[in-house]
Amino acid sequence: MPVRMRRASNVRALFALRRLMRERAVDLVHTHSSIDSWIAGVAARTLGLPIVRSRHVTIPIKSALVYRLADRIVASGREAAAVVGRAGIAAEKIVALSPGVDLTRFHPAVDGATVREELWASDGIPLVGLVANVRGSKGHRYLLEAAPAVLREFPVTRFVIVGAGVGFDDVRRRVRELDLERQVLMLGFRRDIPEVLAALDVLVLPSIKSEGASQVI
Repeated sequence: MPVRMRRASNVRALFALRRLMRERAVDLVHTHSSIDSWIAGVAARTLGLPIVRSRHVTIPIKSALVYRLADRIVASGREAAAVVGRAGIAAEKIVALSPGVDLTRFHPAVDGATVREELWASDGIPLVGLVANVRGSKGHRYLLEAAPAVLREFPVTRFVIVGAGVGFDDVRRRVRELDLERQVLMLGFRRDIPEVLAALDVLVLPSIKSEGASQVI
């Protein structure tokens, strides 16, 4: 059952979540963003429920107050855990847990030939890709800004942007502004990520400001 939470002071959402927790006999509450951590955290506290907060990014924490609602904080890697620790949260409350990878799907033997054929990228065409949720923190603009310099040295290079997200239209607009529509292919959401990665000659990770633990790498 979805509950709209547009701001941390949304009292209606707090009571809706509290009612839902009681109706579903919830045993544990797991939050992710600041808004849901405040609303669901307060609701859970009033019911005496344990709270786990996940921290996915390495951006410095300005206020650790909401983290004090949680019984445990699960960080997506050691650096994300260190950021939480530097905010004043006790070390015994922090757990660094990197995302898992399905090695039956992601392994060196995966063949990317079908994807290269789909993209008309023969062996002589370098294929450079960015695989990520399309939003500002993922750094798509850095790839686009670097593309003209790469094309001056390697004119046949083809770039692919794989993923969907709130910034998709902005990135597509920037591709048009830079006159890169022939060289940059925006593929949207894909389920064949192992094959896409295998097809690439270069994988780019430009999320230089906030990445907790890059799953694509």
